[in-house]
Formats: sequence, structure tokens, C-alpha cells
Amino acid sequence: MVGVTATAVAVASGGWLAVDRSSTLRRRLHERGLLAGPELDVPQAGGGEVMYRTLDAPDGHAYAWGLWAPPGPDVGLCLVCLHGRGGDERFAFESLGVHRFVVDTGFDWAVATLDGGTAYWHPRADGFDPLTALTAGLLPALSDRLGSATRFAALGWSMGGYGALLLAERAADAISAAVAASPALWTSFEASAPGAFDDEADFRSHQVLAGAGAPLGDVPVRIDCGADDVFAGASRRLLEAEAGMAGGIRPGFHDEGTWRSFLPEQLRWISDVTGPAG
Repeated sequence: MVGVTATAVAVASGGWLAVDRSSTLRRRLHERGLLAGPELDVPQAGGGEVMYRTLDAPDGHAYAWGLWAPPGPDVGLCLVCLHGRGGDERFAFESLGVHRFVVDTGFDWAVATLDGGTAYWHPRADGFDPLTALTAGLLPALSDRLGSATRFAALGWSMGGYGALLLAERAADAISAAVAASPALWTSFEASAPGAFDDEADFRSHQVLAGAGAPLGDVPVRIDCGADDVFAGASRRLLEAEAGMAGGIRPGFHDEGTWRSFLPEQLRWISDVTGPAG
């Protein structure tokens, strides 16, 4: 287990964020290839073509999306993947191999993606609204293609982890479970990444930490974050505040190797909480 010793704590509006100097050093060593993190090879299972298309969404914008579906007519669940900043609709398939992990773990699920740009999966002042593109655009399109009985679970990384939590909070009727890996969460607008929110009001309106201690939604939620991840402090706060939330802080960094190492357990958890039909 990675040892973490907090050396300072910064108090911010609505919460706290641990500042860990030893973890900062470990991250720098890891970035330079001098400190290994968790890694898991992509399984060879789950061949077949990933289909990429364009969706005309309710916000008037066109969104690229992807879909991989197993052979056969019955798809009980579709895993909707939300990429992080700098990713797109190909990230879950080409960088993480999520569909191959699904097959290797033994589930007959579909895997779908949407290119949410850099809007942090919520409505923006310029009219770009990837949250509505998901709930009122992609999910209905997937239901038409996969069958009206198909259920959905959300899985996101970093910016997409925040998006999965936002879905659980704002669109609980649309999904059966939500998993956030290394969710990008901040305790103040000033601390947030440039461009993540339009302004202070936008941050307050779409800040999932603001409701910590109250249920995010009526769906099961899981958070997994590496102990040496920059978002470990905020993830820990949510895990401690939300009664019954699954997941935890485990060895790892804010990178693809760590996220692949989370996948088998995350997929089994989704199956457990969505029931036998999942």
C-alpha cells in the first residue's frame, strides 16, 4: 500500500483539500518514468469493430460518439464512458480498452462513448451542453439501437469522473449506476482548472462537492482514486461524507495505467448493483 503523509491542509469554501508534499514528489518521479504505478494489460478478448458516428444533439451541436456491442440480440446494459480533458469518443476504446475488459470479465454489455470536448460535462454559457447531449441525445439513440429495455451505467475518468457524479446527481432516472475514477473536483472556483467553469456562478451551480453529506442521487455510486492522485483529497472527502458509497483510495496515480487497474473491480461492482439482468 502506498504510504501517504499529509503535511498541510488548505481550508476552502465548502470543503478541504489535502496538500501532500511526499505525494507531489512521487508524482514527479512517476511522470519521469522513475517510479512505477499500477498497470494492467488490455485483454485480447472482445474483438469486433467499434462504430463511430455523429449525433445531432438537442443543444444544436454535433457530437461524435462511439459504440461497441457484443454479438447477439440481448444487451441488458450499456456502459456509457465519459472521457477526461484531452480525450474524445475514442479514448475508452483505444487507450483503456474498456470493451475488452467487459468481455474478459464475462459480461454481455455494450460500451458507448461521446466526445464531450472540454466543457466538463455540464451546460456552458456558449450553448454547448454535453450533459443534455448525453441524457436527451445519446441515451435515446442507444435505446433505439440496442432496445428499449437497455439500462445504462456511467463510467468516467478525471473530467469524465466528475461528469459521472454529475449524472448521478442531476439525472438519476437515466442511469442504474455511476463510477468515477479520479474525479476532477475542486473546493473553489479559484482552484479549478482554467476553462472548467464559466465563472463563480457556474461553479456553484455544478459543484458536486457542495452537497457532500447529502445523497448524490438515487443510484449506486462508486469512486476510485489513486493515493498519489492530485484529486485524492477531494475523493476521500466524498467517500467519507456519502454513506454507503463504494470504492476507495488505493495505490496509483492520475494516469491510464492506474485506471486500467481499477476496471475489473469496477465492472464487477456495476454488475452486482445493477442485478442479474446487467
